[in-house]
Amino acid sequence: MSVLVESKGRMRPGLVVLQVICILVCVVMLTPLLMSFFASVKAPGESNLSPPNYLPQVWSIANYAKIFTYQAGLGVYVWNSLSTALLSRATASERRLERRKRSSTIWRVGREQNDR
Repeated sequence: MSVLVESKGRMRPGLVVLQVICILVCVVMLTPLLMSFFASVKAPGESNLSPPNYLPQVWSIANYAKIFTYQAGLGVYVWNSLSTALLSRATASERRLERRKRSSTIWRVGREQNDR
């Protein structure tokens, strides 16, 4: 039997309130994402209207097609980000290994001195 449901099959009133609050928080958190998505699929002239239309009248994916040809192109930007991330991760891993080797060497030397 579920913890949320009492023995008679009814939900606890406090849990109903908690679920409503959680749903409201989710709606508040997702609203900016949805608004950004709707703005991204608007036609170029439609995004500058005053007062703004929140839902696009004409759906267009031209903005998404444009990011592949904008300046150097999306592929170059993604490659730069990935290569920087991978190189920094490799450098950090190498430094961590060097520290482990150094600390294990110091520990062994200290132990050998204590054994004498």
